[in-house]
Amino acid sequence: TAYKLYLNGRHHHLRWNPVDFELATQYYKQSLEEDPTLALPAFGAGMTYSLMTAWSFIPYEEGVQTARKYLALGLEMDRSMYISHYAEATFNFWGLWNFKEVYANLQRAIALNPASTDLEEGLAELYTCIGYFEKAMEHTQNILQRNPLSPNHHYTKGNIYYLTGEFEQSIQEMEKALQVDPGFWLAIEVIALCYVHLRAFEKLDAFLKAHPQAEQ
Repeated sequence: TAYKLYLNGRHHHLRWNPVDFELATQYYKQSLEEDPTLALPAFGAGMTYSLMTAWSFIPYEEGVQTARKYLALGLEMDRSMYISHYAEATFNFWGLWNFKEVYANLQRAIALNPASTDLEEGLAELYTCIGYFEKAMEHTQNILQRNPLSPNHHYTKGNIYYLTGEFEQSIQEMEKALQVDPGFWLAIEVIALCYVHLRAFEKLDAFLKAHPQAEQ
């Protein structure tokens, strides 16, 4: 039961919007109540609060303290899993913007689980953030070869195109994310922004009518 609650939390966590983030934290907390010895929901809560903090969905100090509390709880229970290092990387990235620590955390996680495309996506995001776009794209191409049905991975690739001013390519990649998950909020948002940059206002208007959540 606790593990099923954890999986529900992860489902909402990976939808990347404030409503689902809040639902994710609720499921993670319920999972911990069901089994206080299960480290996974503690790490999940720590990562979700880190993201909510970075995106200003909750006040910074409150978010960092709450994320740190759940991360510490998870580490107290189990430091051996790859996700323990991944959760630390997420906190150091989104909570503290400590990029050197993020890289070290991800390397330790990848050593334990080299097959995880989520971990390699973390590397791609790190390289994107510091402007190493070629390295970021190399990792993104690799994870998409192994996991082409991840809307997150298509978003990561499309975001690189967006940040390098290749807006048409960004739209194409974000559309692939939407083919997998038609409600994927981040892809909808970036497509709308690409149309603004391209000054393609008729296409923007049609897109907004088809995806009204982009105007929120």
